[in-house]
Amino acid sequence: MILRPIAVLLQRMMTGQLDQLSQMLKQLKIYLKDEEKSMTGRHLIRSVMPRFLPLNEVLLPMMVQHLPCPAEAQLYRMETFYTGASDNECSLAMGHL
Repeated sequence: MILRPIAVLLQRMMTGQLDQLSQMLKQLKIYLKDEEKSMTGRHLIRSVMPRFLPLNEVLLPMMVQHLPCPAEAQLYRMETFYTGASDNECSLAMGHL
């Protein structure tokens, strides 16, 4: 249900259904510039989608909030990735204690 409007929007841009696309964009309050009105396919998608779904405004704060800082994550992930001895110089340098 949630992805349906996105799929319809993408389909209309890819197939060139410009009349239906312009109605849909008008409802979404997305207005095309003159040079964008002549675009089709991927070029049109790259122009419209950042205005429809500004992922940079959503993903960056989510990653900052939920992902650990690399220095903290290295301490507990290193046990999984490093298979060498835990008491050698290399292991100690990577933070394995």
